[in-house]
Amino acid sequence: MEMMMDDLGRCRRRIVAVENMLFVRENTNISVPRIFALYLNPESGKGFIVMEPSEKKGISSALQRYFNELRQLPSPKYFGSFGKRHLLDEIFWTCLRAKYFYNCFPLIFKGHKATFTHGDLQRKNIIIRDEGRPGNQDPHIVIIAWGKAGWDPAYWEYFMAVWALRWDDGWCLWVDSVLTPFVSEAAWFQSQRLELWS
Repeated sequence: MEMMMDDLGRCRRRIVAVENMLFVRENTNISVPRIFALYLNPESGKGFIVMEPSEKKGISSALQRYFNELRQLPSPKYFGSFGKRHLLDEIFWTCLRAKYFYNCFPLIFKGHKATFTHGDLQRKNIIIRDEGRPGNQDPHIVIIAWGKAGWDPAYWEYFMAVWALRWDDGWCLWVDSVLTPFVSEAAWFQSQRLELWS
């Protein structure tokens, strides 16, 4: 069966997500899901990651420690996806927009070193397990969906988390306790993303 391009792209992003999870597992103390299998359904052309089952929920203090630990990984001195790949976010997909950002980035990235970011902090990407960690009162937290992870400016995590807010509950007030707020940078990228989707 012929695979549709969109499905192939989604499958590639899932492979990148697995590579990112393995990198974080090997280089930090952050819990990421164990991957049991990665496969492509030949009938639908869709890729699937099989992970350990858990219920999803967020805990501020544990997440803050995790994201602070990500910031401590040594910078590779480039901005981009893992393995020196291009930036994966949709905001960089069009040629004219990419050229515009190429001209703006020296100003935008000024003063921000490349830090490893998850790139998709949302409630749906946080799993909490029932058991607590030894010697710790916090529940065992697992962060999933590592497909947008990469070496981005320090503010990128905050911008992406704010962009994903639904504004229908207290999560919007909770994000600032997990991540360092970069309000000005987030506002600039928010305007660019709104333009992209209008």
